[in-house]
Amino acid sequence: MGYLVTCLGILLLIDLYSQVNRDIILSALVYIFRLMVYINFLLMIVYPDGVYTVNDIYSSAVTRYNFLGLDNQTGPYFILLMTLSLCRQYTRGSRINVLCKTDIVICIISILFLWSATAVVGLIIFLAFILLISKNKHLANLRTSYLIIGLLFVIVVIFQATTMLKPIFEGLLNKDVTLTGRTFIWKEAISMIILKPILGYGIQDSPNLVYFFIYQDFRTAHNEYLQVWLQGGIGCVLILIAQLSRVRRVISQSGYQDKSSLILRGGIVTILVMMLTESYGQMLVFYVLIFYTYFHHRHYLIRT
Repeated sequence: MGYLVTCLGILLLIDLYSQVNRDIILSALVYIFRLMVYINFLLMIVYPDGVYTVNDIYSSAVTRYNFLGLDNQTGPYFILLMTLSLCRQYTRGSRINVLCKTDIVICIISILFLWSATAVVGLIIFLAFILLISKNKHLANLRTSYLIIGLLFVIVVIFQATTMLKPIFEGLLNKDVTLTGRTFIWKEAISMIILKPILGYGIQDSPNLVYFFIYQDFRTAHNEYLQVWLQGGIGCVLILIAQLSRVRRVISQSGYQDKSSLILRGGIVTILVMMLTESYGQMLVFYVLIFYTYFHHRHYLIRT
């Protein structure tokens, strides 16, 4: 029921209203996620050590929880708000206003304050996509982006060839080549998937399915693609691929090459890359983005 209300409910509203008035649903989404991010920002100022903390009995580590959750779980919220806020401005054909600029500044400050390596990489990718690829719209083709992300998944996650990226991990992100033990978790997750590749292990009351021997406890797969396969089997993986493929096709059919379309594609690519090293549970933010992107372009096709 929690998944239904928080995820499917929002998607059904997008389906219902975006066919009638795309601007209304886009504005509503901007206001909703702006409120969430702004509350999180204010609470970070008031409670810099977290709204509350949890002590790990094995590692003696103190985990900080913010309004939007764990530090490394909040990144997609900031990417989504920047994406939707910019998209709203360009859809209206207006210049970026003060409130949109404020959204971007608050999101950037939040990411830098929390300093999740995944979110920092996501921010760099998002800004690069908007600033650099906008010069050549052919580079923003989602098919190319999907292929690159798939290649990264095979190289970094499946074959775990992280040593070739050592200068980036250790220099820029201040991470070791195991990405804080993620390579061990990926290896265990892959072993579990091999045992149950078709049906997976089902939706659990906790996403922590993978045993992490270093801390002697259970974690998520720290990779959304592995997590989807673990919980839903190959069927759910194929559904995810089908959704991404459908979004790509409707964008291609619309031929919509304006800035709002570019912004939406940049948000999708950014979160897809972030999902290589994090697992975001029910992926509410990601599904809101790809469903809105689909209806944004379908609305254009219906209108023309």
